[in-house]
Amino acid sequence: MHTQKRMNMQILIKFLLFTILSSFLFACNRDESSANALQIKGTLQQNIKGNVVLEKLNQNIYQPVKEVSLKEGKFEIEVTVPEPDFYRLNFLDGKHYIYLVLDNSPIEVVADIAQNPIQYKVTGSKDTEYFQAFNQFFNSYQKRVRQYNEAFLKAKTDTTAQKKISEEYQKYQKAEVKNLKAMIDTIVPSIVALYAINVLEIDQEFDYLEKIAKIYQQKLPKSKHTQAFLTAINRLKPLTVGQMAPDLQIPDSTGRLVGLSTLKGKIVLIDFWASWCKPCRANNPAVVGVYEKYKNKNFTIYGVSLDVKKEQWLKAIKDDQLNWAHVSDLRGWESEAAKIYEIDAIPQTFLIDAQGRIVAKNLTPEELEKKLQEITSL
Repeated sequence: MHTQKRMNMQILIKFLLFTILSSFLFACNRDESSANALQIKGTLQQNIKGNVVLEKLNQNIYQPVKEVSLKEGKFEIEVTVPEPDFYRLNFLDGKHYIYLVLDNSPIEVVADIAQNPIQYKVTGSKDTEYFQAFNQFFNSYQKRVRQYNEAFLKAKTDTTAQKKISEEYQKYQKAEVKNLKAMIDTIVPSIVALYAINVLEIDQEFDYLEKIAKIYQQKLPKSKHTQAFLTAINRLKPLTVGQMAPDLQIPDSTGRLVGLSTLKGKIVLIDFWASWCKPCRANNPAVVGVYEKYKNKNFTIYGVSLDVKKEQWLKAIKDDQLNWAHVSDLRGWESEAAKIYEIDAIPQTFLIDAQGRIVAKNLTPEELEKKLQEITSL
């Protein structure tokens, strides 16, 4: 489990993290420079009065674009779409929503708001169809993950059962990743594909992501959404498995700078944590056990704390008996190390080999021990 700037539900079984990057929430399969007015015609199966608001996603917030009144359950909205974007129809002050990906093609919407959730059909927008298909896929995936998680929790101390559940999940996950990539390959260069791509684990699928990036460079080189995707790929590449770990120069408790590079030649676990992080503290006894077992086999830990209060940081080190190198600039989430390593949740770890190359990330203590056994036996 992780502690984040904004608290999120986490599951015990590791699974693909779905990260919505707002700059990717778009669809585009036409000339990106076109800016034509399109018409949205809608019909509700209920003859009711009220308003319909077309809203556009901007910086993760839906903002009103145009509002019209329902007339005998019908409405028409004309709007200019400079380039494909992510929208929704807001019915009756937020009681019902229909999500759309609009370019410059006219669309028709038929909806039954008596159903919960609302039932609807959109015609005229292939990108909206792609978006709906992906969401159906992802909702099904989430449901299955919850089932695996519930079974894992129910097994409690039955390690044999938990191992079997984990193996079944990994098999399921592998198959779903294959299915998702097939879906993405089918809809490229719709930028709905970039929305779907966020489900993929970057370290395991980085070569695939780079391949997709090249397609967008060729097909939609001027699109701001292509540029956002390329920027994200370039930003995250230095932190993927196989890359050299960025150096850090962070002060220890005395104020002396301790560089990660000074540990080159050793196998190093960079451990991002904090005294106030309950999952981190709960993890520490197992990490201590691994450290004690491998500290004489060229292994050490470089603990980077996101604390802001020195006394709490030092007390946690003492209480948890963390007898390895510790550094912190005491700037919390604004830590320079957190920025360099793109940390927005803790605990997070990076395992570095003796040459300074990232060989694994976010291992459980059990996985860490297995990886160390593998490395030290070479």
